Amino acid sequence: MWDVHVTLTDSRIALGRRSAPRGDVARFIMRNVGTKPHSFTLGSTARGTGIQTGFSHTLKPKQLKIVFLFLDYRGTLRYYSKFPADRSKPGMHGIFTVT
Repeated sequence: MWDVHVTLTDSRIALGRRSAPRGDVARFIMRNVGTKPHSFTLGSTARGTGIQTGFSHTLKPKQLKIVFLFLDYRGTLRYYSKFPADRSKPGMHGIFTVT
């Protein structure tokens, strides 16, 4: 199991690691340390015929959330905040790679 620490601030999303091997389970430990609610979306919630390669969660300020994801898809998964106010900030998106 791989721990991926995700820290959401008012200006960026910081990941403790940006890759993990295919076939393992990743535990995403998300924490919002900002003063406003933020979302964290990784990959797609639907890929092909019902196969899920990601998730999306909204966190209130000071909230902690843990999500487990089996990494059965090899490739790059985009992460971002889905809130319109966060889309224009360059630090609020990036790439997570499943090797």
